[in-house]
Amino acid sequence: MIVTVLLESSISAASWDAVIESIHRCTPLLYVRRHGVLHAGTDNLDEVRRYVRLWSARAAMTPDRTSSLFCALNGVPGRIDAHASAEHVPCSVLRECPEVDVDDVMLQRLRLFGCSTLGVLMTLSERHLRAQFGDQGIHLHRLLHTTSTSLPLYQPADDISVEDVFDDALSEPSAILHASDRLCSIAVEALAGREAWRIDVGVLDRSGHVSSRRGRIMRGAVTSLQQLTTHVHALISQLCSSLRRWWGVRLRLSSLRLPLREQVALFQAQPSAHDIQSSLVPKYGPVIKDIQVINPWSVIPEEYARILGRQP
Repeated sequence: MIVTVLLESSISAASWDAVIESIHRCTPLLYVRRHGVLHAGTDNLDEVRRYVRLWSARAAMTPDRTSSLFCALNGVPGRIDAHASAEHVPCSVLRECPEVDVDDVMLQRLRLFGCSTLGVLMTLSERHLRAQFGDQGIHLHRLLHTTSTSLPLYQPADDISVEDVFDDALSEPSAILHASDRLCSIAVEALAGREAWRIDVGVLDRSGHVSSRRGRIMRGAVTSLQQLTTHVHALISQLCSSLRRWWGVRLRLSSLRLPLREQVALFQAQPSAHDIQSSLVPKYGPVIKDIQVINPWSVIPEEYARILGRQP
């Protein structure tokens, strides 16, 4: 079985990265279909259900990716329903599929043909859909009949993770902040001109595992040491407690992006004929002539155009 999770396409890229990372902790089998849509395995279905409720996401579970996508589009937010197929799903869900350009006019025509559900629509052959909708019909038929029951092993995106292990447990904020400053310097150097959109700070226990953590999804990219230090200090202040012992601190930067580049003009724009003519008017105005077309259809030069002196 395959679980499809859908979130609003307006979700930011960094927030979507956090969603993918959370689902990947539940299962190694994961395929990102597009921004806001992913297919996942069922290794830890209870945890996936918890995330779906937390995000109020639409989700569904079927034997293949395509039917799972259609059922999720027709699903109830915050719940995972299991289905054998997508034959009961209304054709109106096709409006939310960018793979096929289905508009209200096309849906109205499908209803006139008696195709109210995907099950009825799937009985039509490619020849029928092509005759009625042209290339759109071909794309629609291929999407409806594309079945994939397998998922690849997901390869996580690159991140930057640095840590500092203490010889003894610490609880004094000043010593912890001093260690975090060193980690921030290392992390900014590792960025190498990239942007970080998510920051996580973790508390290491005696065994070197993260016992507690705090994170932030940034509204603006973090590129400098000052920006990173400010956010890390704020996260550490949330984690510090008189009862908590720090055996180390771990800093992780994720959702790394290359900054957007702007095209630089390599050649200077050449002046137009109008600009050259305007620059000559102050000095050579009396001798500059204009050609006025009188009758563009005439073959006699005197009737076709006349030469006029430039008016001051």
